[in-house]
Amino acid sequence: MGKKISILLIAVLSAMLLWSNTTIIDSFLAESSGSSVSVRWKAKTEDQISRFEVERSVNNVTFQKIESINPSGKLYYTYIDNEAFMKQNSEDEPKLQNTNSYFYKLKIIKKDNSFDYTETVNVVHKSSSFKRTWGMIKEMFR
Repeated sequence: MGKKISILLIAVLSAMLLWSNTTIIDSFLAESSGSSVSVRWKAKTEDQISRFEVERSVNNVTFQKIESINPSGKLYYTYIDNEAFMKQNSEDEPKLQNTNSYFYKLKIIKKDNSFDYTETVNVVHKSSSFKRTWGMIKEMFR
């Protein structure tokens, strides 16, 4: 009986250790300030991380990489998406100007080139009409 308990205890501890090593991100959220969308996350560790890639979608199906961030050792990160309502992610996706709901996820690329994703977060972006109009005017001249 003692041998079975020892084996069970080793198996449980191994599973806990394996699970704790795959959980790299403590928190991941996105919120609108009216002029931009802030995407924030906190990493538990960065020992095995090569880079973070912020991805955005308007339909929660087709995601496009919008930024790549190298780990800096600070564990807390913020990406400000100033162009959420101005850009089109891809030809397959509806224009972002026609929506105010965005989905974000974080791709965590490890040093061995494997990767994990965070859960997807949704934010309703309420930009001012002036900011939206100015952004569209700027896009015409790019």
